[in-house]
Amino acid sequence: MFYVRGDRVITYLAGPMMDCNDEEMFGWRREAKELLGDILDPTVRDYRGHTDEHVEEIVEMDKAEIDASTYLLAYCPKASYGTIMEILYAWERNKKVVVVIPPGVAISPWLIYHSHIILRSVDAACIFILNDINQKQTEKVRKNMSANKLNYYTVTTTSVVRANNKTDAIAVSMNRRGITGEFLNRDVTVDRIPATEAHALVQSA
Repeated sequence: MFYVRGDRVITYLAGPMMDCNDEEMFGWRREAKELLGDILDPTVRDYRGHTDEHVEEIVEMDKAEIDASTYLLAYCPKASYGTIMEILYAWERNKKVVVVIPPGVAISPWLIYHSHIILRSVDAACIFILNDINQKQTEKVRKNMSANKLNYYTVTTTSVVRANNKTDAIAVSMNRRGITGEFLNRDVTVDRIPATEAHALVQSA
């Protein structure tokens, strides 16, 4: 997953749980986790067969995790009251809502209205989310560089390093361990973006 100056980018995985077998409930979530990495998965609280005993806990925990997320990825192979309500909850709180509806499954106008995009596979949805994150990364770097907050720029394979002095900028770019070590205590920031974007931004700065 990608990070900007310590900010986590988290995806909440919404989808049917009641009356689902293990593969229906966990299979697509495993795939999403492998592709996205930083996710919140409500299936860690598996209340199948005991939902009536944990109503408040289920709803409040799910809401809290949606609140903590940037994206909601909803897999909708069949009707699910909980999933639909999570989609609406996320939409009303300005989360990016990405819906997956498998081929052959009808798409409700309500889903179209309350989602930013509807795709037909989980891997396509994950790729969309990753591309969206990359675009935001690039926009953030461009904005920071335009503001000229720091004076020196260097480029690593996938990063732009900005620092108040040339020595620190070069040292961090030459020693990747420094990115997560001592240099974070100095006036140094590191933004990870596609290498081609990084080089283009530095050349135009």
